[in-house]
Amino acid sequence: GEIIKETIINYEADNAFISQHIKHVLMFHGDPALRLYPHQYPDFVLNSKESAISPNLVDTRLDSFQVDLNLTNIGRGIRDSISITVNQISPNGVKQFLTSTKIQTPKFETRFSLNLPVLKKVDNIGKNQLEIILDPENDIEEGSIQAEGNNTSSLPLFIINNDVRPIYPANYGIVSESEVILQASSTNTFSEN
Repeated sequence: GEIIKETIINYEADNAFISQHIKHVLMFHGDPALRLYPHQYPDFVLNSKESAISPNLVDTRLDSFQVDLNLTNIGRGIRDSISITVNQISPNGVKQFLTSTKIQTPKFETRFSLNLPVLKKVDNIGKNQLEIILDPENDIEEGSIQAEGNNTSSLPLFIINNDVRPIYPANYGIVSESEVILQASSTNTFSEN
């Protein structure tokens, strides 16, 4: 690198265009003094646009559903494992723990899947949020507040209920007819007849 630098300084050719052009195209290819990747710490980010929940609408009749997550490291690659915690936030704002796991830290990008349980509570019907927290205990140093601040992401989770509920006769109702026809309705208005 220093030889090329001295060559540019001491180039004794005339000031013709081609001579100036030669000075400009001399580069430091392979110079060990150049740092190509200057990050000192890793920086883990969950790419929520590349992550998905399967099936799109989670039915309460299911025992579990799958979440495909895309984890990206936009900093320095390290050999370690990273903890991941997943919480479910119900429509009324109650946070419920689902799972915690450890995976190998990615050098750049990795995809992995988690099977999560369906929490079958009445309060969970509707639009929920999955809160995914990378390195929740801050075990891995990421170097700055901004790098630590992007470790939480959320995905929308829609839970539907396809139960059948009796509507007639009313609960504890008195019926005067000897022949009673039980009538029921689905709790999902968009379900098939």
